[in-house]
Amino acid sequence: MTHKVSICIKALNEAEHINGAIESALRAQAPFDGEVILADSGSTDETVAIARRYPITIVQLNKISDQSCGAGGQLAFQHSSGEYIYLMDGDMHLHADFIATAIAYLDAHGDVGAVGGTVVERRLANLEFKVRQKALHREQHQREGFVDRLNGGGLYRRKAIADVGYFTDRNLHGFEEYELGARLTKHGWGIVRLPRTAVDHFGYTMNAYSLLWKRITSKYAYAGGEVIRASLARKHFFYSVKHFSHIRQWAVVIGWWLCFLLAVIFLQGTKLLLGLLIMLLMPIIFLSIRRGSITTGIYSLISWNVSTFGALIGVWRGRQPPDEPISSLVIQRR
Repeated sequence: MTHKVSICIKALNEAEHINGAIESALRAQAPFDGEVILADSGSTDETVAIARRYPITIVQLNKISDQSCGAGGQLAFQHSSGEYIYLMDGDMHLHADFIATAIAYLDAHGDVGAVGGTVVERRLANLEFKVRQKALHREQHQREGFVDRLNGGGLYRRKAIADVGYFTDRNLHGFEEYELGARLTKHGWGIVRLPRTAVDHFGYTMNAYSLLWKRITSKYAYAGGEVIRASLARKHFFYSVKHFSHIRQWAVVIGWWLCFLLAVIFLQGTKLLLGLLIMLLMPIIFLSIRRGSITTGIYSLISWNVSTFGALIGVWRGRQPPDEPISSLVIQRR
């Protein structure tokens, strides 16, 4: 059976929020007789048990080794049938009126492959999400109009996904929306962010440094390098490199590392200590002014270093064919 819309929720250990995510998705698809699909990446909490209370399709990865941000979206898409596919996380609440607005927009604009809306961060105690919320007013892809990606989810046209080969790249531990946006753009599909709230996001409550450690252990830190690896010898390679702002960040950090190395090689004694101190303080001062506090500035510097080191690992990681079906188990079929 083909539906007008499939709302795809990707989740891993989201027991705290999954009921709200599912209920909001069910309300949003109801006027269109759509479907809701939960793609679980091997939760060890009550996520799946809670989800089984609802009239939705539940699928789960067969192999823990397949866990990644990209695999979750692709798994849900693999089991969907909608003309339009909305992608969201298990810690989000979807605004029902946004789906109606987004479908109307895509119905009226056949050259647009995807539309998104505003993502409202509801937990700002964490330094990571404070930085992210401030970025909403600075980054072009967060503004109204044509954008190059839909971070935080969006509604995608199935015809456009078929044109670019697959939905989200199963090999990516992050930035899957950026990589998808690059493929869509290079194949001539427009991506639009509408001036409407799409979802409320309830992020992690752990402190920022615990979250940073989680991103290392979950391989999310490798994602930037994985994106570059994914685009090699592909139509969207130069586009990806040109528009991926993290590359500039990595270049700055690597240059900073080289300055430390040169200082150790060419300076001695007091000059060495003074040089190292200056090189350490300069980025902290710059980022503290930019972020609005010393605490956030120090966190940003550490985060940039983790991201850069992870990218160097990620660019060398092996890949599985992104368009091959992901091994999965259907737990419940609506």
